[in-house]
Amino acid sequence: MLTYFISFALLGFFIKQVVKDDKVAFAVVLAIAFLWGATHQAIWGIVTLGELLLGYVVAYLVNKK
Repeated sequence: MLTYFISFALLGFFIKQVVKDDKVAFAVVLAIAFLWGATHQAIWGIVTLGELLLGYVVAYLVNKK
């Protein structure tokens, strides 16, 4: 479980670094979470959304000037 948490948080961080447009980045995050929830149980899609957004927010705070 910790592996998924770290993996998705890092993925969210890298999405923020690579995709500069916030709307597109949020769409990518939603798509990943939806696909994860569709292939696994729906609750894991919601958890994945939280993990991806955590990484995204950390990247936003780190790069905030």
